[in-house]
Amino acid sequence: QGEGTGLGLSLCRRTLEEHDGTITVESEVGHGATFRLELPVVARPAPTAEAAAPASLPPVAGKAILVVDDEVDLATTLSEALQEDGYQVGVADNGEAALDMLGKRSYDMILSDTKMPKLDGEHFYAEIERRFPRLRRRIVFVTGDILSREKREFLQRIGAPHLLKPFDLREVRQLVHRILADAGPEGTSGLH
Repeated sequence: QGEGTGLGLSLCRRTLEEHDGTITVESEVGHGATFRLELPVVARPAPTAEAAAPASLPPVAGKAILVVDDEVDLATTLSEALQEDGYQVGVADNGEAALDMLGKRSYDMILSDTKMPKLDGEHFYAEIERRFPRLRRRIVFVTGDILSREKREFLQRIGAPHLLKPFDLREVRQLVHRILADAGPEGTSGLH
């Protein structure tokens, strides 16, 4: 127990160094170890008027988007940005709550985290396919993880686009617009 190849710690240290961070360890025999990861806070430059303005993509009229993420700040940011663009937005903090909302109201698209409590992205997608098949090509997964082989295979198998956190809101807006604009009148998307 507690033994491994040591590659995880090496990868962690290398990644932190690439981002000007540090890792320290405090250890006491028989009591385990505490690892402290530190990353610098980098102030982002103030957005220019061009960068602050939404991309010149008009919202697809009357469309509703469901944002599913257990990170409240991220869900709020996405919701507010999409509402500013003229979309109707619902927010759920897990897959089960999202399925409940989908049963009560029609949504045109879903932005969902892959790692959530109660129902992860893969199982959430399986339920979407089974219960709301018209949305299976209108789901974008958001992940903060380095894509594991399993997660990468899942996303490739279903053909769903994905965004890696942190992402630029312009990227989200462009992807949302493309998916909704490509969707046919019967609710099937031209994306594969």
